Amino acid sequence: MLPKKNKISIRMFPKERRPIKSMGSDSLSLSVFFQTKDDVPRASVVISKKIAKTAVERNKIRRRIFSILRKHITSARDGSLLVFHAKKPVLHKKFADLEVEIQNLLKKYDRP
Repeated sequence: MLPKKNKISIRMFPKERRPIKSMGSDSLSLSVFFQTKDDVPRASVVISKKIAKTAVERNKIRRRIFSILRKHITSARDGSLLVFHAKKPVLHKKFADLEVEIQNLLKKYDRP
């Protein structure tokens, strides 16, 4: 699981702002926001009921993504807020495939 210092709290969640950068893959999309106050990157995962009907499925996907981010969040820039939105194909992805996909999204984000 991702440490609490790296999660976006409800108060910090970007509500009315537009993302600085957004990119996607077949099962995830990533929106990047910047908050200069923090010295660590923070992340959040959004999974709607349209994607996974039961809370068990949504939490399983959320735990998988947070587990992957735990290893790779250090590659993100400090002070950035990363919001991952799940798409329907994420339900059938294997853990290793999901990890590669998240790594690719983070690499895309780091490019100028």
